Amino acid sequence: MEGPRAPQIQELSRLINFLDSELRPQAGWSVAEEYPTALSEGNLHNIRFIEEDGEILSHAVVRPLIVKTPRIAWKVSAIGSVLTHPKYRNKGLSRKVIQECLDLSEQQDCDIAILWSNLFEFYSAMGFELAGEEINFRVDKLIPTPPREDLKFLEGNQIDPNAWLRIFNQHSINTLRTYDDVRRLLKIPNSQVITAWNSSGQLAGYLVEGKGADLQDHVHEWGGDVETITNLLNERLKQKQQALRIIVGPHSQQLIDTLSSCGFERHQGYLGLIKILNPTKFAAKIRRTLTATMNSDTATCSLHFDAQDNVFILSCKNESLELTESQLTKLVFGPVKDLGANTSGFLQRNNLQVPLPLWLWGWDSI
Repeated sequence: MEGPRAPQIQELSRLINFLDSELRPQAGWSVAEEYPTALSEGNLHNIRFIEEDGEILSHAVVRPLIVKTPRIAWKVSAIGSVLTHPKYRNKGLSRKVIQECLDLSEQQDCDIAILWSNLFEFYSAMGFELAGEEINFRVDKLIPTPPREDLKFLEGNQIDPNAWLRIFNQHSINTLRTYDDVRRLLKIPNSQVITAWNSSGQLAGYLVEGKGADLQDHVHEWGGDVETITNLLNERLKQKQQALRIIVGPHSQQLIDTLSSCGFERHQGYLGLIKILNPTKFAAKIRRTLTATMNSDTATCSLHFDAQDNVFILSCKNESLELTESQLTKLVFGPVKDLGANTSGFLQRNNLQVPLPLWLWGWDSI
């Protein structure tokens, strides 16, 4: 048995064939087209697989992301395309390849790892915690919003990536993306891209619904002001003649308020399965940010990792709070309500404004 290791460039097509045969046997496209920035030659050094006698047994990939927020920039390791051949399951191969991905992420100074799976118990045993927040609205009727007669709505992916980035980078939380990233992401199969153009011929907003085999009937990328977005949603509803869903981060308060006022069905969910990487460095990174949330010129808080007891110690003013890694993950990324009355009381007494903002867009999932 060989690996986990990174593939050579000539081995990539064999890996993609393995993933396609197991994950997309009936699809009319390759999984590499769904995740063009992860399963690519440019990300070869972040792919890991195990093989034996020329047969691929297990695979996973890391896609490092820089996520900029108002308070802090996170380096996030998105892990995906985790697959073990059915004949070789229950032998610890997935755990081995994921651990290799986590080690790789730490070597690249990522703050956290995140993945998306319903195998909660399996990933919990590896230190992942359901955390972060997202809101999913079911939009089943036209939104009462002033019609924008100056906007022209088009469907299609023939968009200048620079125009797209001009809108995308207006978000208060965004992922660092390049021109080439957007060019490739716009080509993901089974995606519906709806754009709004103003009277000057400039891009004013966009929606992306669907992503290969994932996120069908879900708007997972959107941009523009709230009025433009609601007009885009109305345009898409008219086209589909059926309900659609839009996924919104907790920081998008104006859009949340607008959709909530319409009485749409609303589901509060988690962003994903998150694991803190290198606890000592993580504590040092967020210590100053936590103090800044207290909005005080004199109050400070400290946070350090006690490796011997495997706990974090959060101290503010004259009191301290011990937190497991799981608890700190929810304190930093939410939802804080999961932590109980004792922690909530500590946060309120010390005016700690948590969780810290974190959001990943649909194109970021792999």
